Amino acid sequence: MNADVDLVRRCIDGQASAWSELILRYRRLIYSIPFGFRLPAGDADEIFQLVSMKLLEHLPQLRRAETLASWIAVTTRRECLALLRAQRRTQPLAEGAEDEIEAESPDIAANLHEIECQHALALAFERLDATCRELLGALFLEDPRPSYEELSARIDRPVGSLGPTRSRCLEKLRELYLDSGGEPP
Repeated sequence: MNADVDLVRRCIDGQASAWSELILRYRRLIYSIPFGFRLPAGDADEIFQLVSMKLLEHLPQLRRAETLASWIAVTTRRECLALLRAQRRTQPLAEGAEDEIEAESPDIAANLHEIECQHALALAFERLDATCRELLGALFLEDPRPSYEELSARIDRPVGSLGPTRSRCLEKLRELYLDSGGEPP
């Protein structure tokens, strides 16, 4: 069962902890879209608040809770576009700026799909056990990457077990990613 279905049900039932969990789960997704539009942090904060309010308002009417991530992404994108339109009305564009904006406009559908996949991966990573998060985070996210000896000491595992443990953790991550709505590679 999709984890969002239970979470949405608990939010609708009025559980404050569920609402907090929902906002924490989707904060990266919401913030990533305004940053993809190259909006400043203050505008991204405003978008986050607007989307959170719309989510609170429309959550009971959501037909399929398993589409929550898509609903949030589309709503966030619409709020970004509305903010950009409002800013254009109040700020005159320099000559030739429209052509420059069009040339720099991202492929929204491709970006939205990439953001949804990244969000599914982030959710999956958060659901891993502590050892797998520590191991995979060190191997793939840290710069510089720690040596196997340092990593062995950090997670209290023999050096020779790190490769097989990494493989098991990657397989768990893959399963959780698919469960979180990610697409198979």
